[in-house]
Amino acid sequence: MDNLSNQESIKGAINVAFATNDNKNIDAHFGSAKQFHIYTITRHSAELF
Repeated sequence: MDNLSNQESIKGAINVAFATNDNKNIDAHFGSAKQFHIYTITRHSAELF
């Protein structure tokens, strides 16, 4: 597969981004967030991308 990471090659997986200002809570708007946490979500797991 053309240099795809493991997360991208998992069938049925989706990537979900959460906006955060403190790395603990989903507490920010995407336009003003200090950071984003992106997770790869499957039926059986969720991993930080």
